[in-house]
Amino acid sequence: MLLRRILLFLSCCALFVVGCSKEEPPEAPKSEVPTISSVESTPSETTPKQKPRDSSRVAQDAQFDRYAQKLAQAKAAERKPGQTILSGQSLVFDQDQGYAEMKTAVEVLDDQGLLCAEHLLGRFNVSNQIETVTAQGNVSMRSQGRTAECAEALYDYTAGTILLEGRAVVSDGTNSLSGQQIQLWNGENRRMVCEPNALLVLKGESGEEIEGFGRTEFDTEIRANRITYDELEQRADVVGDVRVRDAQGSMTCDQVAVYLSASNRVNSVEALGNVALDSQGRTASGEKATYEYAEGLILLEGMASVSDGTNTLSGERIRFWSGTNRKVICEPNALLVVSGETAPSAEGDAGQKFDTEIRAGRIVYDEEQHRAELIGNVRVRDVQGAMNCNEVTLYLKGDNKIDWIEARGAVIIQSEERKALAELVVYTAEEGKFTLTGNPMVKQEANIMAGDQILFWPETQQMICEPNARAVLYLDEETKAKFMKDLND
Repeated sequence: MLLRRILLFLSCCALFVVGCSKEEPPEAPKSEVPTISSVESTPSETTPKQKPRDSSRVAQDAQFDRYAQKLAQAKAAERKPGQTILSGQSLVFDQDQGYAEMKTAVEVLDDQGLLCAEHLLGRFNVSNQIETVTAQGNVSMRSQGRTAECAEALYDYTAGTILLEGRAVVSDGTNSLSGQQIQLWNGENRRMVCEPNALLVLKGESGEEIEGFGRTEFDTEIRANRITYDELEQRADVVGDVRVRDAQGSMTCDQVAVYLSASNRVNSVEALGNVALDSQGRTASGEKATYEYAEGLILLEGMASVSDGTNTLSGERIRFWSGTNRKVICEPNALLVVSGETAPSAEGDAGQKFDTEIRAGRIVYDEEQHRAELIGNVRVRDVQGAMNCNEVTLYLKGDNKIDWIEARGAVIIQSEERKALAELVVYTAEEGKFTLTGNPMVKQEANIMAGDQILFWPETQQMICEPNARAVLYLDEETKAKFMKDLND
């Protein structure tokens, strides 16, 4: 890590200064010592004696001059591999207080990357071991393809952590994490924790090319109270008031786990607790949701529900696909509520809305074809009556209202006092008509009617049985007399 290199550099500075303070003054070579001729002075020519300079002070000045020359040479030279270069307007090193400080336009460059800040402060202990490094003021870091920005950065050498504060942002060139505070671990524990007001932006795949704008990028934005990103596990854990948005729609929940690929693209998302989704005119809810990005598949579990604004599908588990494949599969204990017409009341107000409820073991709803397949112990209930059977195919109109229904296998229809049995029943909503085939039979109290085909209109109570119609009637005297009169007339 770049900050670790800074720490090592400052530590070397401390040892360097300690070493300089103990160095003995160098002895000048004999060949360079000038010869001084003795001159006798007369009393009138005597001059005041000068105090001789301290030899240790002379040595220190010479030492300083040599290092100043080296610094000037280093400033002009380019950095070599393995070297760390620090630059700034001022540098203060206080060994007694245990700190080294650089101010104004500070830059630190090494093999790992570049650090820029307005102020850099390193503190070390009595053993000249670095404890902390603090960078302040427009802090930016670039290292191994990653960038970071913040108002202040603190590196705790003992704990091996870096704390970024003040509009902190970390990016790997593909995804970015930002928030009020970000804590990072170096070494083997490559984790980041961002809180509060955390925002994770995951780069999406390129979309369709739009004229004038080129190819668009559909990113995923995840906001939460806290986001933990584990680079080694390629996973982000998002907790607290989670809100997810992308080109397909939005989602809210209590917590989310995001799994990434080796290239840091999203593989899957798992949401838990009070999950609510809104996508392309559909809403969905459940206790758990899993989204597989490659397939565009969303799996809802635990009191799952999906609605298109008109009809609602619910059950223990619901699978549906985003994009062009607008298919929904619900199982087990599936319930489809189809919105019905609103009947006006006698008072002239809006009246009551009568929906159709269909329960089955499994329901497959194809929104594109406006068709629903219901399989296993199917039960249909509406204001007109009830129907049980083995399977149902439900066809909807463009406005998602019922067009017609085909029921198959041991069909039983109950409407007021009538009961109908058949192997196949077709109901057309526009005509309000039931067509029964496959040994059809209609019973009303003790009366029975059978034939090859029975047509029945519930609203008008009209029924037609043909061909091979058969009837067993148990009539009271009044009904029998009327019936005989009608025959004679």
